[in-house]
This record gives sequence, C-alpha cells and structure tokens, in this order.
Amino acid sequence: MSVARSDRGFTLVEVMMAVAILSFGVVMLYSAFFVCIDAVTYASNRLNAQMWAQNKFWEERESLLRNSAVSRDGLYGSVSFNGRDFEWQESAQSVDDGLMQLGLALSWKEAAKFRKLAYSAYVAL
Repeated sequence: MSVARSDRGFTLVEVMMAVAILSFGVVMLYSAFFVCIDAVTYASNRLNAQMWAQNKFWEERESLLRNSAVSRDGLYGSVSFNGRDFEWQESAQSVDDGLMQLGLALSWKEAAKFRKLAYSAYVAL
C-alpha cells in the first residue's frame, strides 16, 4: 500500500517558515512591550516631577507673598524620586512695582534623553 505525498506531514521549508513568522511576531511583541514600559516609566517620572514642582512652586509663591522678596536668581538643587535624580532651578524677578515673575524648571535624564518640565507665573505682591 502506497502513501500519498500529501499525507506525509509538513516539509522542512514549511516548518522553517512557520518558525520564522512566529519568531518575528514574538520579537514585535517584545519591542512593543518595552516601548510600553518606557512610556509608563516616563509618565511616572513626569507625574512625580509635576507634583513636586507644583508644591515647590506654591511654597515659593507663598514665601514671596509673605516676605515681598526682591529678585533672586540661581536657586537650584536636586531631589530624588524612586531612585531617579531630578535637578531643579528657580528664579524670581521683579517685573514691575508689586509684580514678580516666578519660574521653576525641573530636569532629569531618562533613557539617554534629557527631559525638562518648566513652570512660570506672575505673582502680585
């Protein structure tokens, strides 16, 4: 009894093509997964930076309102969230009598890129 050619199973070429297609799909899934992880990390860092910067901004605003401080530039420092270091710089300049411009910039390095978050507002004294 002879066996028909179509009943013998998969050829080596068919198996290799299936493995290649599956491998390509797995690589694409992994790359999408890592892109998502980077996006979540960036969002987490930005959220932490925004919360800290808003608190610092309002503290400095209240300090200006209490003390009617003169222009000051170059206040800077660093703060750390979840093992990542953030550098901040603050400035306050007199724009007009009774009006000051308050600025706060926060920067950090993430995945070979420098990220920056800046706030600026006018404060009436």
